[in-house]
Amino acid sequence: MPPYFVTGPALIDLARIWDYHFNIANALVADREVARLYDLFMLLAEYPYMGTPHPEQAPEIRSHVASGTSYVVWYYPVEGQIEIVRVVHGRRDIGRLFQ
Repeated sequence: MPPYFVTGPALIDLARIWDYHFNIANALVADREVARLYDLFMLLAEYPYMGTPHPEQAPEIRSHVASGTSYVVWYYPVEGQIEIVRVVHGRRDIGRLFQ
């Protein structure tokens, strides 16, 4: 089993992040930004409880800010892996994401 699973909404988030960086810079920058997030997924899979818990949003959900970016990865630790549910800009209204 892979160490993480990226949900559909998180894949859409990653595509939007790539598009944004492509539009303001180029494909190389966009690739690097998304690769940095995938590196964080691997780290979180290895240390699933390093993120901050947010029981006010959903039971068991955690978040972690990707170093050197403005993006926050929202995930659930599950048996043997983590489930990435969203990857959003830190200024985003988080409450609306989990309604």
